[in-house]
Amino acid sequence: MNNQTNKAYPTPRVERQSLYYASLLLEDYAGVLSEETDVHTYLYQYLVLKSKYPEIADAFLQIAQMEMYHLQLLGEVISLLGIDPKFRTIDLTTKRESYWTSQNVSYEQGLFAILNHNIQREQQAIERYQLHRNLIQDIYIKNLLTRIIEDERSHIQIFQTMLNQFLRK
Repeated sequence: MNNQTNKAYPTPRVERQSLYYASLLLEDYAGVLSEETDVHTYLYQYLVLKSKYPEIADAFLQIAQMEMYHLQLLGEVISLLGIDPKFRTIDLTTKRESYWTSQNVSYEQGLFAILNHNIQREQQAIERYQLHRNLIQDIYIKNLLTRIIEDERSHIQIFQTMLNQFLRK
């Protein structure tokens, strides 16, 4: 099952360093609802589902791998923006750091609940990426976020197809 578009990814670049842009991308990178959370959530779901739904589970593993690539790309951009890509968010006003935790992972077990959660989660990711794309004025970062959004839309289609098949049974 293909979980991404065939369009190439832009090379991670930035126009100039920006702590503000980096702080926004840290939310996408390692916030509560982030690529880091998605990697672990989809890997957990793969492990939970692989004995009962092997074909579906394989798609979850592929999507986890795609989310890991998004994580890598965001980490490279965060580094270029001048911030150490630790798995955390930073409130620039208070300088408070919040480190990623496995408590962010969704530990749903039923296929119906998992699929509904994942569709909702991918929709939230798209909305957040769109917001950040609007706040960021760096064309290179905007292009990367646009490309990641395409994958997230593809993931919604995959999960929606799985849900429709599940509901037909």
